[in-house]
Parts: sequence; C-alpha cells; structure tokens
Amino acid sequence: AELDSLASSLKEHQQLQPLLVRKMGERFHLICGERRLRATFRAGIPKFRAEVRDADDRMVAELAIIENLQRKDLNAIEKAMSFKRYLTEHQCTQDDLARRLKIDRSTIANMMRLRELPDVVTDASQREEITAGHAKALLSLGSVKEQVSYMRLIKEEGWSVRETEARVAEAVAEA
Repeated sequence: AELDSLASSLKEHQQLQPLLVRKMGERFHLICGERRLRATFRAGIPKFRAEVRDADDRMVAELAIIENLQRKDLNAIEKAMSFKRYLTEHQCTQDDLARRLKIDRSTIANMMRLRELPDVVTDASQREEITAGHAKALLSLGSVKEQVSYMRLIKEEGWSVRETEARVAEAVAEA
C-alpha cells in the first residue's frame, strides 16, 4: 500500500529527490532510495534522477543509517539493530558513530539499550503493541520476569508512557 501511494505521488508530482548511487565498475550500486526506485518502477516511469556519490562501503553504511533514521516507519528496535550492525562491521565505538552521523551519542546508546530487553518485549514494540517509550521505561526493572509482566499490563490496561514510567519508578523504589 505504501509503495502504491508513493507510485501515485510520483506520477502526479514527479520525483522530488534523486536516488543516491555509486559507480562500481561498469554498473551502478544503489546507496539510498530503494523505496523510491521500487515506486518508480511500479508507476511505470521509465527514467529516474540519480546522484552519483564517491562512497566506500563505510560511507554507504552510514548513509543507509541516516536514511533509516529519517524514516517514520522504522521502529526503534530496527534502528538499534542497524547501529549494532554498523558498530560490529566497522569495529568502532558509539562515540565514533555519533560523530560520523552528527547525532548525539546518547541517542545511539538509548536505542542500543533496547536490545537488552527480552524478545517478547522487543517483538511487542516492533508490532507496535507498545511504544519505544514504554520499552525504554521497562529497562529500569530488575528482571526479565518483571519486564514481561509490566509489558502485559501496558497492553491490557492501556498505560500511557508517563504512567508506565511512574509505575516502574515505584517498583524500582520499592525494590
């Protein structure tokens, strides 16, 4: 449905942003804009604008992260996974990545912490049954059992993020 909507928009308004590509031998490699490219094909548009960048593999990975950070449909867990993949592949620190992306290191650290949650909680976040704010609040709880229990209460009782934070703070204070 999203690609159909984007394809309709391209038909009506044309391509607003170029795709980013890099030259590799006699061919071009897409760096950014996969959804726009797919929508262009879906719309039956035979040509598209592309900007050629001189980029090594590390720069391509950074541009992909930046594009993903700007996407509204990518959840916090997916963003955290892309940070982890980059840090592992390029053997660098969160500080290095933050400097290269020109974002605050705490943004990276906070998203990466979400990976510490049990799978059932991260799955619920990815399915948008709870928000990233809910998930972040659960990190303060001492045990996986508590995190899962509170996640179920969030879903069943419809707690807001603020209510979740308050209840987690109470539980931590009582412990």
